[in-house]
Amino acid sequence: MHIITWIKRNQRPWLLNYLVTKKSGSGYNSILHTKLPIMFIMKGQPGGCIESLEIPTFPAGHFYAVQEKACMDAHVWKEFLRSVLYDDIEECSVVLVDNFESHVSEESINIVNEELGSHLFCTTSKHDVGLSGVGR
Repeated sequence: MHIITWIKRNQRPWLLNYLVTKKSGSGYNSILHTKLPIMFIMKGQPGGCIESLEIPTFPAGHFYAVQEKACMDAHVWKEFLRSVLYDDIEECSVVLVDNFESHVSEESINIVNEELGSHLFCTTSKHDVGLSGVGR
């Protein structure tokens, strides 16, 4: 499902309030215009050869992490919040996350609230996908 369709179905009041603040015909483009850096998580030993020798040669502008199982964990998520979201959030934003434990942990919510300067709210859809609002 496209993100705009999901927002129309599940967050219609927010969408209507948002669109009122935009120039006629530009609201939907405003929602979709900013893309975060791609997050690459590679299998390897944190602090090992991949992280110390290979990652510095990769193209700049993306987020790279090394994790033993090559999957998201609490450490990688916290680094992403602090090094990507912190730098890229410029105005009121919406962060859509699933219910993965690291995404909805108390520590994660505290980072978003305290370090990213958020006015956080959470809701879940019928697909059990969490929605967190981040605003600066």
